[in-house]
Amino acid sequence: TLKGHSARVRAVAYLPCGTRIVSGSDDNTLRIWDANTRRLALGPLTGHKAWVLCVAVSPDGRQIASGSNDCTIRRWDAETGSPIGRRMVGHRRGVTCLAYSPDGTHIVSGSTDHTLRLWTPKATGGRRKILRQHPYAVQAVEFSPDGRTIASASQRAIYLTSLTGEHEGLFDGHAASVQSVCFSADGQYLISGSHDRTVRVWAVSTQDLQFTLHGHSQSVRSVAILPSGRYIVSASWDKTIRVWDALTGEPIGAPLLGHKDWVDILGVSSDGKSLVSGSRDKTVRIWDRFE
Repeated sequence: TLKGHSARVRAVAYLPCGTRIVSGSDDNTLRIWDANTRRLALGPLTGHKAWVLCVAVSPDGRQIASGSNDCTIRRWDAETGSPIGRRMVGHRRGVTCLAYSPDGTHIVSGSTDHTLRLWTPKATGGRRKILRQHPYAVQAVEFSPDGRTIASASQRAIYLTSLTGEHEGLFDGHAASVQSVCFSADGQYLISGSHDRTVRVWAVSTQDLQFTLHGHSQSVRSVAILPSGRYIVSASWDKTIRVWDALTGEPIGAPLLGHKDWVDILGVSSDGKSLVSGSRDKTVRIWDRFE
């Protein structure tokens, strides 16, 4: 258990090296942890003026992006913790979700202002554009593995949007708002977690539902699929993390217990052997020897 944040931990992610973890909290800070020693490596990183709601790590592991309820996105040097460039301004309400494109040239963000925005940080002035205006707050975003499309969740639906803003598909079927989405490594499947307490697996090419995973007793806040594609993991406000067979949808073993309050977020190491989770209990937890 990694202790140091003084408030709810809403965001966690592994760096590609697998030896460092970044977390973001309602204490307005980010922290970078050594995954081997279980000690703080850098931070707290300060600059945001409100809750840190999301973090994303660039594919090369050199940068960290963070989104906040202060309506801004900030970038940080993953090695030193120093801020990079100016804060990225455009959203009119809190930035709820972030993702880097697979080639690292773009960042996509979603907000409670209902917009999905695409940023090109290296362009002059940090060029940005609105890709889609959603009917409700955007709760989750993710790039497809080929970088051509973006999945974004708003209320009960998940939208697929191209980099030029064209509509590419719609997944609709959850009974309550979708909180998290992720693609399988081959891009053939999309996994979603919802306030309706279920995890759903969709075929991307047809937008058809493949199966629904039942077991959590409260909202599913975060989903991930391991690099091997064998397991899906989900985190819930029922204080548990569950593991599922990605082919059959059957649960694997008993729920992972340890957090004392809502589990908000999951991250998976690049080798799939460890998980990291963040909770309203103010802690980050590492789960080892996973796969």
